[in-house]
Amino acid sequence: MKNVPTIRELLAQKEVLVGAGQYIPHYDYSGLLASAGFDFIFLDAEHGNRGIESLAACINAANVYGVPVIARAMDKTQGDIEQLLDVGASGVMMPAVETVEDAELLVRSARFGPKGDRGWNPMTRWNDYTMSPATIRETDTSIFVAALIETPLGHENLDDILAVDGIDAVMAGPGDLAVKMGAPLGGPETMELVFNAYTKILAAGKIAWSGGGAGAKAGAQHVSAGCRMINGFSDGYMFPYSRGLLNELQAELVAQGLTSTDPAGAPMGLVDAYGRG
Repeated sequence: MKNVPTIRELLAQKEVLVGAGQYIPHYDYSGLLASAGFDFIFLDAEHGNRGIESLAACINAANVYGVPVIARAMDKTQGDIEQLLDVGASGVMMPAVETVEDAELLVRSARFGPKGDRGWNPMTRWNDYTMSPATIRETDTSIFVAALIETPLGHENLDDILAVDGIDAVMAGPGDLAVKMGAPLGGPETMELVFNAYTKILAAGKIAWSGGGAGAKAGAQHVSAGCRMINGFSDGYMFPYSRGLLNELQAELVAQGLTSTDPAGAPMGLVDAYGRG
């Protein structure tokens, strides 16, 4: 798409790309994140209140600022992946990739023939509404394809998944992994698997992508482990951050005798996805 750099172009320019995770699908929020200076937006189409029209509006809003969007597909189906690419996503991520068959479906859905099976319709956003068939080959070299490994089975099959040609990046997600293992979020059992996965991803010549760490210092540990892409922010931070500001104001009003209202808990400040400061 015009005036929007590809993820590969950005990776050639920078050592590390810092993205913003967006789970609330509203175009104004996409514009806000894009204008803040993030390298890319990771738009979640798997969870929450999302429809293809709202997702398309989010992608368009980010593209206005020249920021590419990688969308996580709603499900492990070719139709979901194709639709996100048709409305202008610069890349796509398949959730819960667990087998070679999942990985092959991802590549096949995101690439045109002969390498893939993606359907072609020129009058769509990705093609800038032109009839030029030249964009087919251009798109195959620019679309960024990522796999999300977030289950014990996915980690068991990781070596075989990494051997599938056509996958550019792999994210090892600790959240769902911990839930499926019955382990604490962010605990050592799951994080050991995540960091071991980074070693395998790098050895396979793929881009290691981190969903983020517990704050800036912990996030830097993921980069030092070899990740070249990291989600440095998530709109999931908004609730604890807003609640923290409310608590701080309430505590100050009580301290100055301006109100007898008890603050709802200790000031929280900004916390990470696992609720830690």
